[in-house]
Amino acid sequence: MNFAGHSVDYPSMLAYESLVGSSLQSLIKIDTKNILIVDDVESIFKLNCNVVRKGDNGFLDNFQEEVEIKNKIWDGMSLLDESYFTDGKGMKLLRNHMFKSCAFNCKVQQWFQDNCPRNINYDEWQVKNMFNESIYVKDVHLIITPSSLKALKFAHVVTEKQEKLERQKDMWNYWRAIVEAEGNIFGVCKSEKQSKHGKYQQTSYQMINSLPAGNDDIQILADYEKEYIKDLKNNDDFFIEHIGKYVNEVNSNQMWVDIYNQNKRIVNTNLFRKFRTEEIHKHANHVRKGKIRLTGDYAVLCGNPIELLKFSIGCFDVNSTKSTLKMNEIYTTLFKEGKELVCFRNPHTSPSNVFVARNIRNTEIQKYINLTDNIVCVNTIRYPLPDILNGCDFDSDTMLI
Repeated sequence: MNFAGHSVDYPSMLAYESLVGSSLQSLIKIDTKNILIVDDVESIFKLNCNVVRKGDNGFLDNFQEEVEIKNKIWDGMSLLDESYFTDGKGMKLLRNHMFKSCAFNCKVQQWFQDNCPRNINYDEWQVKNMFNESIYVKDVHLIITPSSLKALKFAHVVTEKQEKLERQKDMWNYWRAIVEAEGNIFGVCKSEKQSKHGKYQQTSYQMINSLPAGNDDIQILADYEKEYIKDLKNNDDFFIEHIGKYVNEVNSNQMWVDIYNQNKRIVNTNLFRKFRTEEIHKHANHVRKGKIRLTGDYAVLCGNPIELLKFSIGCFDVNSTKSTLKMNEIYTTLFKEGKELVCFRNPHTSPSNVFVARNIRNTEIQKYINLTDNIVCVNTIRYPLPDILNGCDFDSDTMLI
């Protein structure tokens, strides 16, 4: 579309324009003078993959080929100083004009203090942003990349400059002026939280069908549900507790709970026995559809946060710097260290989307990133995690662990 004499991607503009209309949980004030914007970095590497394409016969087929993989390491995420997290949360999904970023709870200022060069006074230490502008590290509260600031994609609308970086610099200053004029207020759309199912999470038939599981494996996976159904049949209190979880305005659950609390002998009536049989049958059919519960929860993905801190002070090179997490390593407090964990992300379509991870403890992540059980640090450097998890990024995407 032609807009003010410029060609723009109109559908994208409308999508980003709606960001300011999102429902909010709360508001937070972040002065744009305290934002450090650094370049996005891609990890590019070769990998043998299963490639689906047409064969010589004209039909789709599967081929083993070496292909080039590109991962944008910090796509949609940012790091916000812990002083802004007075609620104990580990992340805040921030929104503003043409801006969307998942800001993780990080000891930003502590990191800078601990990594200040010995020959420089901390209060005088400056770093460069992506536009080669200097900013005092003592003033940095939020570290973002261009993937969070969607306005940069439309930089040509506000300037006639030919160089892309110069156009983006003008848009950066234009965006800052608008945000400052409105009081530097950012909306918080959501934070991480525990699932309503507690420590047990429900699978889907797609997840079960994509596992290399035989009959014996399914028996093991269904252990919890088998015991649960046995308790529904034989434990009156357990059954009443079960139907109490699913009370609504159109079923009779609350009535049965109230009667049972007054007179437990109701369980001996034909009417209650019929109701109980139907409820157990309904739950068993639900389980047969692949809805079995396993120990775990959903966690928000945070990609290589320590590397973003290092990059902000010029101490990270994607091709040579040793990363804190390697290959399929993850860091989550949801499970104990050393556990091998199976992870899924919706939509889940094939065995290729099953991510088998190894949970480790890393002293740097532990020291500078304030994690909760529902946040997981993952690695995309020389590892195809976004491809395994169906094109995930880090603007509050979650995976089931």
